[in-house]
Amino acid sequence: EKDPTLNIRSIINPKSEEFTFRVALDRRNKTNIPLLLAEDVPRSDWILLEAVVFPGINLFWFGSIFMMIGFALSLSARFKSKLFSVIGAGNVASHLVPKLNLHGHTIVQIFNRKITKARRLAKLVGATAHKDYAELDKKIDLLLIIVSDDGIREVAESLNKILKRSSILVAHTSGSTSSKVLQGFKNYGVFYPLQSFRMVEEKDWKEIPLLITANTAKNKKTLQALASSLNIKSLRKTDNQRKSIHVSAVIVNNFINHLFCLNSEWLKSSKSDFSLLVPLIQKTIENAQKEDPCTIQTGPAKRNDQMTIQKHINSLKPFPELQAVYKLFSESISKKYS
Repeated sequence: EKDPTLNIRSIINPKSEEFTFRVALDRRNKTNIPLLLAEDVPRSDWILLEAVVFPGINLFWFGSIFMMIGFALSLSARFKSKLFSVIGAGNVASHLVPKLNLHGHTIVQIFNRKITKARRLAKLVGATAHKDYAELDKKIDLLLIIVSDDGIREVAESLNKILKRSSILVAHTSGSTSSKVLQGFKNYGVFYPLQSFRMVEEKDWKEIPLLITANTAKNKKTLQALASSLNIKSLRKTDNQRKSIHVSAVIVNNFINHLFCLNSEWLKSSKSDFSLLVPLIQKTIENAQKEDPCTIQTGPAKRNDQMTIQKHINSLKPFPELQAVYKLFSESISKKYS
């Protein structure tokens, strides 16, 4: 008897999609079976592929791309953001500090002599409130001194020992105070927003120029980058240039507003309303934006109408302050255009 042999057979039927696997033990005598191979004949075996179209695939890819762009932008903003501490919690600080926080900068500490004011502002931006400068965080990038002009030197002197060897950039926000008051620090400058901060809204910020002074080119770039991060235009100015601009700002803002006040009282005395002058005021400002103010001067003083000028002066006798201002301006205008 011959040794048994193991036979394995597999059958794939593509039509019925069936697979048959057979194993048999063959004890028969071996028999040679001739095999014939045929070439270039039709074959019955084939592969079935099915393609499915996903209609939202484009939205998926667009969403993925936008997500990566947003991630990249957030990383960029994070690297550009600064750590701040602020000394002062008054009018300017209450506008500037929330603006910094809104644009991604981290406000670490708020210092103020009145701790209640410091806490109020700190709460708005997630900072901590302090009175003692010894508690100043040395890991910040920039320290802003936002106090009254006559208080800047006192603050600077108190900070000198604390920040003697520190690389923190220290800047004040005054228009009239020299940057040199901060020269005891390694890095110092001025970050002066040219605006009167009363009833300033978020939409007003884009029109506010920021005047920048600093002791090094690097610090100037840092302060300009800070202004840019707030979407505010900035200009580099020397201490003297900034002081001159501040003088003009006081005249056209504070003095003009006082003229508005005196005129409002004058008109009330005759039972008239100051609001009647608002269109004239707006047109005057509009004209001054378009042309050199010196070339568009009008009025009785410009044409040297002494009769009208004297009538006005006589009418203003009950209001000596306004009368004095009227005389002063009339004389100045007459002299300039004579």
